[in-house]
Order: sequence, then C-alpha cells, then structure tokens
Amino acid sequence: MAKYVGETMKKIPLVGGLSTIVDDEDYEWLSQYIWYAHYDFQRGRIYAAHDRPDGKRVYMQDVIVGISALENESWN
Repeated sequence: MAKYVGETMKKIPLVGGLSTIVDDEDYEWLSQYIWYAHYDFQRGRIYAAHDRPDGKRVYMQDVIVGISALENESWN
C-alpha cells in the first residue's frame, strides 16, 4: 500500500525550488539542515544533498541509512 504525503510523510524544501519527501520520523532531524538539489550528470538524476562544514557533500539517502553523517566525525 502506498503512503501519501500528510499521512506518514512530509516534504522538505530544497534550495532551488524543489522538495523531497521523507518519513515523519526522519523529518524533524533532517529539516534542521539546508538541503539542495544536486544534479548528477553521469547518472542523469537529482539527489538531495547537504555540504558539511568540512566541505564534504553528503546525500540525504545515505544519511538516512547511516552510510554518511551530517557532522564531521574526524574531530576526535
């Protein structure tokens, strides 16, 4: 069964006028950051991305599944 925006999902606006849809449980912490639409020329797709203060670009889908972190973890 498909989920619809407003039932269990919310929109996060991206810089450039686009938006992405995320689950309600991810919305609060993801919406604290500024996301933009990054066009990948090789794949011909648009991804929601955020640039960390250390300059590394991270993609929203990688952050959600735990592959990337929104904060720089190398400051130990």
